[in-house]
Formats: sequence, structure tokens, C-alpha cells
Amino acid sequence: MLFFKRRKKTETLEVAEFSTFPRSLPTDYRAQVEEEWFIPQRGEFPFYFHSFYRYLRDHIPDIASGIWAWTRLTNTPFKVEFFQGTRQQKKQAQEIIAQLDARIYEHPHEKNSGFGGILNQFFLSVFTYGAFAGEIVLDNDRKYIEKFVSIDVGTIRFRRHKQSRLVEPYQVMGDREIKMNPATFFYYGLDPDGDNPYGRSLLQSLPFVTRIQQKLLDDMARSMHNAGYPRLQVKYHPPTKERGETSQGYRDRIEKNMSNLRSGLKNINPDENFVTLDNVEIVYLSPTSQSAIRWYENHKAIEEQIISGLHLAPFMIGRNYGSTYSWAQAQYELILRNALSIQDGAGRMADWIRNLELALHGSQVKSKHVFAENPGLDWIEDQ
Repeated sequence: MLFFKRRKKTETLEVAEFSTFPRSLPTDYRAQVEEEWFIPQRGEFPFYFHSFYRYLRDHIPDIASGIWAWTRLTNTPFKVEFFQGTRQQKKQAQEIIAQLDARIYEHPHEKNSGFGGILNQFFLSVFTYGAFAGEIVLDNDRKYIEKFVSIDVGTIRFRRHKQSRLVEPYQVMGDREIKMNPATFFYYGLDPDGDNPYGRSLLQSLPFVTRIQQKLLDDMARSMHNAGYPRLQVKYHPPTKERGETSQGYRDRIEKNMSNLRSGLKNINPDENFVTLDNVEIVYLSPTSQSAIRWYENHKAIEEQIISGLHLAPFMIGRNYGSTYSWAQAQYELILRNALSIQDGAGRMADWIRNLELALHGSQVKSKHVFAENPGLDWIEDQ
């Protein structure tokens, strides 16, 4: 595990390596460590896995499908509800939020993507890295919100304040350490521990299983390339030796017949037949069905581990290992409950941004972000 520590004289960051956080140290020394060192994240070199998580998300089909499914399942259409204040104040608040939505997304080339684009970044980052970070950028006069900029979660570290013991965020980039402004900074960690605010990636349990899957697919591709295509085998049964024929003449006759067979097979067209005497046998060579079944069973076992790691039902990424309606309904309802818990974090972020904008305009109105519910499996019966 890597921890970053500031050297007081040079004001640079140096890296020290430990296996675990030193919890067994004396109380006075431990307090000094907690003040000077960032809170370590769980796992082995977790921040350095972010680029690997991106690779898995973008290049491994099952994982790409799972992340795609989770992102679209949670980023449902939404509406904004307004409460408190008079009818006229609510109408003004709607106009303020509409103007905010038109400019807040950090990529202007997407033409007013607004909160939809921010929420898509939120869910994609959470399901890939297990966290999302962003910061509000105010205009020069601090009268309104100009943009909301996403931040690479791999650069965010946390440290406890010396007196209050509250967790404070920092951004570490090379030898620079920047303390984030809590009034404009937002961070969401997926399932953080009580003493660890970083969160956990959905893909954290998959690298080992994915390595096995890709090795299995590579071996299967090599095997199929070698033996997966039917091949012709020509069996030539040499005739008996004629009376008075010398041994050399007999060998020459056999080799001549074999040469004629090879020439005939090489020059035959797909719509022509090969005519021989009954001492020539032509058969197909191909793998048995039992071999194909073993490949499927092995690959299916690895797929099930990846699906479990993504916390998805098999049918969400195009697999189906059960046929009953009750089985699919139970799996889908569990997934919807998981999606609601992630949507709650995204909704809090949207409410915080919008209500801050309303406060900057002196409005008494409050807003509430409301996601549309995903339809249940029984919606087909209701049609």
C-alpha cells in the first residue's frame, strides 16, 4: 500500500511502502501518523488499478455489457420538483434551474446536455472506480454556478483534521497537494467502510477471474483453429505384391499411387466427386461433441463468476440460466433495489447543486431531483 507524506522542509511528497496501516503503534505516535498521512484505501495499490478497470470496462465483453447495463438502469429520465415559496417564486426558480441546466455541463460541444450528462458521468465513474468526484465552478463575481467539473477520483485523498478529526479532501497531482473547498467539492464513494471514505469498485473482485476467462478463450481459439474445422483424411491400403515384382518396383508403384491421390485431391473442384478403387477410404476429421460441451461448461463457470462480481442477473447481459418467470422477477426486483440505492447518491448531488444555485439567487424555493422508476417485469401483463 502506498501512503503520501509531506516533508516539512522541502514541501514535497515522498512515498513510503507499508503492508498495512500501523494500528498497533503507541497512541502518541499513531496520532502523529494520522495527522500527517492520508487515510489509506483498502486493497493493494487501489488507485493504480483505475487504468486497468478502464481497460476491463472497454475491452472485456461481459464486463462492458455489465457496466453498460448498470449505467442505463440507474440513469433513468428525471424531473425536478419545487417546494416552499409562492407560485411566482417557484416559476422563477424553474427559470433559474433551466438556465443552469443549459450551461452547467463541462463539455459545451454536447449542446446543453446539462444534468443528464453529469449524471451519466456519475454512474459510469461509480460503477467503474467505485467513486465519483466533482467540483462546482462559480463565475468571477460568485453570483451563479458556471460549470460542474468532474475530477479524476484517482487523485483524491482524505486526511483527518488535527483538532476536529473530521475527514478533509485533498487532490494530489505529482508533487502538488491541493486542499479541496468543502463548499464546492462533492465526493461519492460506493459502499465505503466506516473509517475509509474512498468506496469500492464494482470490478475489484474481477481481475483474477477475468484473467482466467481470457486465457480460456485464447486456448479455445487456438484449439478450434487447429482442430475445429473438418479435414479430409485419405486412407490408402496398398495392394498385394504381384508375382515376380521386385521390392523396389513394389515401393515405386505404391508411391506413384499415393502421388496420384494427392494430385487428385489437390486439383478437385468443390462440385466434383473423387472416384477411387475400394482400397482408398476418405473420412472427415473433426472434434467430438463431448469436447465442445466441456469448453462450454468451463466458459460458463467463468461467466457466472463475472456476473456475480458485477452484481447482475445473467439475463441482464444476455445470459439465461433459468426459465421460470418467478426466478427472473426475483432477480430483477433485487437489481432494481440496488439501482435505487445508487440513484439516491446521484439525487443528493443534483439537489445540492440546484439548491446552491437557488441560494445564490436569493430564492426561498427548494428543489428535489426525482428519478423515474424502472418498469417491473409485470408491466407486460398490464398492457
